[in-house]
Amino acid sequence: MILRIQKRLVDLQRLSSLGPRKVSYRAVNTIHHSDIVIVKKSKFQSSIATIKDKQDMDTILKQIHSDKLYSKATHQIHAFRYKNQNGNIIQGFDNDGETGAGSSLLRMLELSNTLDVVVIVTRWYGGVKIGPERFRIINNVAMSLLKKHGFMK
Repeated sequence: MILRIQKRLVDLQRLSSLGPRKVSYRAVNTIHHSDIVIVKKSKFQSSIATIKDKQDMDTILKQIHSDKLYSKATHQIHAFRYKNQNGNIIQGFDNDGETGAGSSLLRMLELSNTLDVVVIVTRWYGGVKIGPERFRIINNVAMSLLKKHGFMK
């Protein structure tokens, strides 16, 4: 048990030393990652990518979930919105055990009329309860990255 905790700590330290990353998994999809925000020992990082359909979104989510560092996260909350070929807006979210967090991200995308994007917020629980403040942190790390890459003003 102690060995697993030490290994996880080493992985998280390695992750926090990486800072912002830009990783291409397919020619059409570049995933942008934010800096890691640490609050009461919990770590939060957002990732975003442009999507044009469900296949793009599934590819991005699969890449994030299969990454060794991200796969060890406590939560990987996501929301998405895109316009399909018929001009209909397709949207959705997944709370991944952080009740209300995914719907809050989706609401942010709706209010800003942001389209053709999936936003994922990864949380590594640090052992200290944060309470409702975690929702503000989740939205802020996502919003900052969306603004940085021109999805929001």
